[in-house]
Amino acid sequence: YLHKIRLVNDALPEQNISEKLDRLEGTCRKIFNYVEDHPNKLPQIRKLMSYYLPMTLKLVETYEQLENHRLSTPSIEESKAEIHSALDNINLAFENLFDKLLENDLMDLSADISVLETMLAQEGLTGNGSNLR
Repeated sequence: YLHKIRLVNDALPEQNISEKLDRLEGTCRKIFNYVEDHPNKLPQIRKLMSYYLPMTLKLVETYEQLENHRLSTPSIEESKAEIHSALDNINLAFENLFDKLLENDLMDLSADISVLETMLAQEGLTGNGSNLR
């Protein structure tokens, strides 16, 4: 799906939609790279792969078709505006999905930092340096 979205993106001259598609592609690549490193997270992106990306591709291909008509009617412009808006929402949703994938790792990191800081304080190794003489 990402490859097909990239092909459509390359064919579209409009900078605004291209930026949205670049952002979408970048977020998806981050998600896929993360899941590749953490295969246990795969169930959390099944809907992304089976529904969200195919529907996003359909929207993008529809946008390309509307652009290729080279006609600017109110209904075409309204449809293109709806797709622009939908891409904003899709980008936000994909970024939120990525955050959710990272959530447990970030909580673990926070706990590790807290434990480390507590241990350093108990050993007298933190503070203004007066305990390090």
